[in-house]
Amino acid sequence: MEQCPLVMIEWEDSLQPSSSWSYLSDFEPRPTMRIASVGWLIHDGDETKVVAPNIGGLGDAESAQITGAIHIPTRCVVSVQNIREPKITSSSGPSSRPDQAQTRKRSSAA
Repeated sequence: MEQCPLVMIEWEDSLQPSSSWSYLSDFEPRPTMRIASVGWLIHDGDETKVVAPNIGGLGDAESAQITGAIHIPTRCVVSVQNIREPKITSSSGPSSRPDQAQTRKRSSAA
């Protein structure tokens, strides 16, 4: 499995469309909205960056699952900042962190 860094992506998005009719003469442009999305960068492409805030089942690459993936047009990205992951504080089970999947797989085979 490729390494997926934990990141915060700042990006700009359009606002929600108006919900009612209005006169064109009353139109006033509105600014874009600045958004911050945090998660594992599972795709870093020229056209799109994809952040997954939830990853689980990482015992091996075949069982890894994601939910809540956010597809962000690369042209809308203002900045990408790496986030340092904290150390695991509990031994209640395997971590869902993608950069530790291979470590768990090797240690469970021993």
